[in-house]
Amino acid sequence: MKKITKSTVSLLALLIILLYMHNIYMPGNTKKCDLKKEKPELKLYKITVKQSEKIEFFPYVPIERIYGKTNEARIVGKGQCVTETRNHTSDNLDMIGVTNYIPVDILRKEHSMYSAKLRRIPNDDDLNARIAEITTSYQANLNHPYLKRLYIFVQHKESSDFLHSLDFENSSKLVIVWIDKKIEVKDELLYISKCFQNRVVIKFHQDNRLGVGFDKVKPSVFVKHNVMYALTRHSPYERHCSYATNYGVCDPKAFSGSHDAFMFYVKEFTEEHLSVLKERNIEAHEEGMENVFVWIFRKKLNYKVINPCLVLHVHHEHCVPIRHRHRRRVDKNHSNQASPTKKLF
Repeated sequence: MKKITKSTVSLLALLIILLYMHNIYMPGNTKKCDLKKEKPELKLYKITVKQSEKIEFFPYVPIERIYGKTNEARIVGKGQCVTETRNHTSDNLDMIGVTNYIPVDILRKEHSMYSAKLRRIPNDDDLNARIAEITTSYQANLNHPYLKRLYIFVQHKESSDFLHSLDFENSSKLVIVWIDKKIEVKDELLYISKCFQNRVVIKFHQDNRLGVGFDKVKPSVFVKHNVMYALTRHSPYERHCSYATNYGVCDPKAFSGSHDAFMFYVKEFTEEHLSVLKERNIEAHEEGMENVFVWIFRKKLNYKVINPCLVLHVHHEHCVPIRHRHRRRVDKNHSNQASPTKKLF
């Protein structure tokens, strides 16, 4: 057999190319071929995830807007209290929940949203999915049997109007606090001190969902032992997703110092007690805020801080992998934590 030379290979390659081009441009060719369409799409990035880690953008059913119906939520301004009554002879738990709403759609307009997993600016579908996670968490908390009222702090009137337009069940338990400024932790605590004296309050993030275990809590324990629970989160309530499951959860063998919800009996808090928060203007979404919170309750307010997250479950509903871009780390000089335990006092 004759040896194939390089020139022969080149001629064959050229012939193949000419035949291909002839097939494309031949007048009788019935196959419509658009060179522009046939050009492979340029991939700017590549995301490789395991099957169990695939991102599901709509893990929660969005709560419908209501038109002509009634949302019984109350809207109050900064510093306005709603009278909260309680039978003080009862040792049954009826908590006041305090959280906030940081609107991801407004943050996107400020170019403040990003996703390490998506590696791009989030689009409308991503943002709608994230909003659905947050509002579904609100609904679950409104339905929680041991939560008497849910207070949501908002900065923008648009946020207040949006929450008031949703078809929440148990909307009469909802109070929207419109403060018309950035939501600082100091303002939330001063409001709690002013409006909820001698009540058990649980303060948590907007994407936290209260779970099981709260039937085991007696309000008298907080008064007698001056205790505060700094609870570490659990995975999402109804689904697995790597983004919310693999870090910062209630695991005694891999505790990272993370806390999400804070439960305590309300005493008087002054601006002097909260001076660290005031000096740094610490906001609710900033990294390490929770550890500063624990430090204040231990060092300034003299609470006994424990973390019974092995008994009391708070779920982190954050499967859509987008976050605030400009998150400061605020716990460099004032930080504390409490390891997971089964003890309630």
